[in-house]
Amino acid sequence: MTPKLRAAGHHVHPLTLAGLADRASEAAPGVDIYTHVSDIVRVVKENDLRDVVLVGHSGGERSRHRRR
Repeated sequence: MTPKLRAAGHHVHPLTLAGLADRASEAAPGVDIYTHVSDIVRVVKENDLRDVVLVGHSGGERSRHRRR
């Protein structure tokens, strides 16, 4: 996704959320949606970003475990 967005002229700051993919070693019972929000906020602040549009993919695991 990143190359396509950059090719379209967008500034892209990809990140992997705590406990997922290459950050799987950080998985722990305390890693939750609030941890992931903190991950995103950190990138926004560190890069002094404004007018941010979040683009995400996957995350299906979370909805699969949601109670109905």
